[in-house]
Amino acid sequence: MSSNEPEAAEYQRKDMSQAPESPLGQQAAIEGALAAKGQPPNDEPRIWTLRDMKAMKNRSRLEATTALKTLYVQMLAEIENSEAERRAAVIAAGGDPDEDRDPLEFVHAIADEWAASDADAERRAELLDNLADRLDTREVRALRLAAEAAKAITPRLIAYDAAHGVSPAQIAEDLGVTESYVYRMLRQYTRYAWRLDLWNSEQGPGWQPHKSGEEFVERVRVSEGDVAAKVISEGGESLKRHRHRVLVWEGEQRADELAYFTHENSPATAGQDPEETNDNFGNEK
Repeated sequence: MSSNEPEAAEYQRKDMSQAPESPLGQQAAIEGALAAKGQPPNDEPRIWTLRDMKAMKNRSRLEATTALKTLYVQMLAEIENSEAERRAAVIAAGGDPDEDRDPLEFVHAIADEWAASDADAERRAELLDNLADRLDTREVRALRLAAEAAKAITPRLIAYDAAHGVSPAQIAEDLGVTESYVYRMLRQYTRYAWRLDLWNSEQGPGWQPHKSGEEFVERVRVSEGDVAAKVISEGGESLKRHRHRVLVWEGEQRADELAYFTHENSPATAGQDPEETNDNFGNEK
């Protein structure tokens, strides 16, 4: 082979199963790697946090035997040593070395870097390259489904926080959305608290609480009567033996007389829809 021809890169698989995950250990490794390259840590280089090491655990990657690979191996060794020391110290003190670990640490790392690279095309490209190298299709599927679930429960969390005194401005800041979006969700969705009572049941004489819960619903599609109907339909065998009633409040459960909606059934009408019976239907006081 001519001396002017480029040499083919050599590849070998690297065992990532021992890559530690401690943020402190990762930070120490980052600083060591930067120092080896002659770059002080305070320069705040544009690199992705090593919290994404989680995605690399127990996986193998092909890496060229270059100077960069040597630096990378040294960095992993420093991470391993730092993490081993941390775990040993926690165990020696009688603690659990994994107890304080954030289960969503890797997700937070992706989200933080995605937000930080919003106006930086080069940094965003580096992030995407990093993710493409570290995630497989099953992991991406899990993230995509998790994102859909997060989107679906967002209105519910907004309504819950608002009912517990959190301001729309704070909710918007926490979620990373606009205040107008928060107000729109509060107009569109509501939360009903409900309680199912039985008359002279195993719980005691007179009206006694049997079950309670809450329903988060879209205002234009679900009424308080719909909530009562659902509670009764899922009430179980006890409703066939006892007179029963459902109380519904908008928001938090409060005093009985403040219930926004009340429906009462006898065992003879237990299988009917609340809006098809005449037993004390609606707003009983």
